[in-house]
Amino acid sequence: MKQIAIVLLIFISFLSIQAQESKKTQTDLDKTFYVHEEPNNTEVNPNGDIHPLRLITGGAATSVNINKAIDLNNQGAELFIGKNHDKAIEYFRQAAEIIPKSLEIKTNLANALLAGKLYKEALEICRKSVSENEVNGRIYVILGSALYELGNYTESVISYQKALEFEKQNARIYNDLGNAFYHLKDNQSALKAFENALGIKPFFPDALNNYGVTLIKVKRYKEAVEKFQQAIKQQPDYATAHNNLGIAYFYLGNKKQTQKSYLEAVRLNPKWSVAQYNLAISYIADDKREEARKCLEILKNLDAELAQKLEKEFYKNYVVDVEEENKN
Repeated sequence: MKQIAIVLLIFISFLSIQAQESKKTQTDLDKTFYVHEEPNNTEVNPNGDIHPLRLITGGAATSVNINKAIDLNNQGAELFIGKNHDKAIEYFRQAAEIIPKSLEIKTNLANALLAGKLYKEALEICRKSVSENEVNGRIYVILGSALYELGNYTESVISYQKALEFEKQNARIYNDLGNAFYHLKDNQSALKAFENALGIKPFFPDALNNYGVTLIKVKRYKEAVEKFQQAIKQQPDYATAHNNLGIAYFYLGNKKQTQKSYLEAVRLNPKWSVAQYNLAISYIADDKREEARKCLEILKNLDAELAQKLEKEFYKNYVVDVEEENKN
């Protein structure tokens, strides 16, 4: 579920900008770019701590094997918290072999598999648990997350909705539900889910960012700016929100704030190729060729494919390139 909640990211790229036209109207520019979306993995929380691992206590257990399973489970939990997901999976597997019917251990194992990106295995465990009517809210959340990661957004929505029957006041589940709706291009349902998340947890940077992204999709750019600004206020180093704020400002025709937002995203995450690309594109749109060229040189060391795309856009639109211009 990436964070384990997806942090949505969109960036813009111009299909063509003619150098001979020194000024373009907003309507003209709208015809020359497209929106690209992808998850920002740099924002993923590797702990997956929105699925808390519930440690099994000894209680009245007297069996040696049960005590061993408890110990294995709790060691797995410690390893999971320490981000050693592979080892945690190993311990949870051993515990599950001893107590195969333990919903607690099955939940922990599925959660660790999800964090370790073993989505199909996590999915198998959750589906089996549902078929046996041994469920809790966490099982449905993990099921929804695994389905999401595998691109099955329709079933993911159903699973998150089931999870909310167990945890009606869980803002993160609403946020994840919104992400699934977003990928189904059901923007209105996505907006409603993000609104519900923020109704429960008003200062939730991810939900604010995701809400803003969806507002861009429905062309409510001023509102999107407000959401990104709110996210940044809560988390000033949120590079994704700064990048997306730049996109919203671009749609509003505010070149200065667009470039300022991209510059901040790049400052916060210098190795983030998408933000570097966006900054370069904004410079090209503003006919700041030398600044765009510097971004291109940086991008060549970050993402060869994206650099090639930018280079094509940079040179094909000009009769005289920067090097030739400098010679003169």
